[in-house]
Amino acid sequence: MNSNKIFGRIVALMGLFAVNCLQRSDPDQGMSSREITKFKEQAEKWGMPPVRELITGRHRLIHLVRKQSEYVYKTDNNKICEVAVVERDPERTKPVWSCADDKRGFWRRAMSKAKKALGFLG
Repeated sequence: MNSNKIFGRIVALMGLFAVNCLQRSDPDQGMSSREITKFKEQAEKWGMPPVRELITGRHRLIHLVRKQSEYVYKTDNNKICEVAVVERDPERTKPVWSCADDKRGFWRRAMSKAKKALGFLG
């Protein structure tokens, strides 16, 4: 094979990989029961209020190497908690989270705070 054919195949494979990543980051996909259970366990380890009901959860890839996860859940005392997690290295992964009684403008403030704390532009 000449180098042009090899290069063409590499580009095609990279395109398929990128499409696959975009499909996985679809916010309408929802979370599997295993992912929900894992999140509930992690929330407890991170010292967050206990999860009574998960409202939303989504994952997306950033720069093809880091995964950003966003969750909204309800606690036992009816507070709404919002969590942003950027997984760089599993040992150093820490969430940015906040809880409040109402949601008005809360998500926007929480995400702004998360982006500043995690050090990336959004």
